[in-house]
Amino acid sequence: MTPTFVSHPNLHAFHAQVWDVTRQIPPGKFATYEQIAGLIPPPGDMDPKAYLAFGPRWAGSAMEEMKKWKW
Repeated sequence: MTPTFVSHPNLHAFHAQVWDVTRQIPPGKFATYEQIAGLIPPPGDMDPKAYLAFGPRWAGSAMEEMKKWKW
C-alpha cells in the first residue's frame, strides 16, 4: 500500500534542519533531496517507510522556500 501524502507536522522546523544540512555541503559538491532527508530523522510517530517517500519531497519544498528569501 502506498502511503497517503502528508505534510510535515512541523514544517518550519524541518525546513530549518534542511537548511542546516545543506550549509554543510562543500562548494562544488551536491546532495540529492533523498540524501538530505536521510540525514534528518523522521517526525516522532511517522512510519519510517512513509518518511522515505515524503522526506525528499519535503526537502525539495524547503529548498524551493529558500529561493523566496532575499540574501
